[in-house]
Amino acid sequence: MHTHNIQRLGIHQLETKEVHLKEKNPLSRFLVLKGGFVDILLIAVALGLSVSILGSVAIDIFKLKKVSMLILSIASVLILVTFLAHRILSSLERTIRYEGTLTFQETDEGLTPLEVENYKIPSKVSEYLGSAFTENPALKNIWDKKPIACMFPESTGKELNSNQLVKQAIEYTLLDQISMDIQAYFAKNSIDKSVLKEYSREDLPDFLLGNKFFDLFTKPMDERASFVGREGDDDLPGKVVWATGEDGAIFNHFELTLPEGSSLKRAESGAIILSTKVFELSLNPSFEGFGSVWPRDFEKLYIGINDWSSLHSYQFNLDIEVKFNQLSLLIGKGWEYYSWLDSLIEQLEGYVDDERFLKDIGWATVYTSHIISKNQPLLPNKSSKKDAVNRASS
Repeated sequence: MHTHNIQRLGIHQLETKEVHLKEKNPLSRFLVLKGGFVDILLIAVALGLSVSILGSVAIDIFKLKKVSMLILSIASVLILVTFLAHRILSSLERTIRYEGTLTFQETDEGLTPLEVENYKIPSKVSEYLGSAFTENPALKNIWDKKPIACMFPESTGKELNSNQLVKQAIEYTLLDQISMDIQAYFAKNSIDKSVLKEYSREDLPDFLLGNKFFDLFTKPMDERASFVGREGDDDLPGKVVWATGEDGAIFNHFELTLPEGSSLKRAESGAIILSTKVFELSLNPSFEGFGSVWPRDFEKLYIGINDWSSLHSYQFNLDIEVKFNQLSLLIGKGWEYYSWLDSLIEQLEGYVDDERFLKDIGWATVYTSHIISKNQPLLPNKSSKKDAVNRASS
């Protein structure tokens, strides 16, 4: 239950106090360091002039051609600028790991995922697993026959099991949440939609259909038995963006709004990579069946389960990587189309990280109050003291 921030450092002289204050905001840090890139260009120009002066001397001494020295001067400047640009961008490359906890309960129906109030990812994973199992009994059969087990990445194989179902549910939850967060950002800031593109199920790469939950929940309603025959849906104005069936089935008209020129792909590691003209964002959730532990009495006091022996908690991770493109240093405007990056990373921490969740609900304070209340002796009130005195005098 720890958040790990791994950061490559470089060009310390360009790192101001403002940069350190925005340590978790890579785009803000990028814009600060981008300002220092102007200084680098000035240094490059000065170096170019120096090379030209030295070149003039070299021409006279070694009888070189002026064209050769011009090429040498330009090449020197380009090498310097490229090197320093690489150092700036390398200093911004970062991997953030958020660790979360999923809790399940042994019931007569098998291992059942539990919702945790105000904790986004586990609550959604619980909802999506339950809905998928109801609509697609084959997934429930896999869940029962191939239960969660401690597995290392190299031993998971291609055969679908409960570990992979949980991971896919987490991945779908993240995609859905990212979609809503980015759309909310563009709507809130009144961004010009002419340079944006909305990607729906038909526009997105086929690899997403390999996610059982994405494929099931985004499939058109008229292709799903749970929604066939629903009265009145065709008469509603506009398009249906979200619906639930009587059996708990979920329909989600998934859309991902991104700047023009953006793309999604799956890396060999399994991560989903969102590429834009400015940066590359990699999201890699993992669930390997390793156990996790909530703080003492959390299950009883917050989740409301007294029989802790029936509970099983597991750790899941989300690794986030951000890399900036070198040409992005030359972009002078249009940053409003990419400024959702910082807020998205902050939001993901709130959705995933269990320590952040415990902090947000004030668990340390609540549990301290619980301990004090439990250990405080019951003191008689004033009226009971007066009655005791009267009984003694009589």
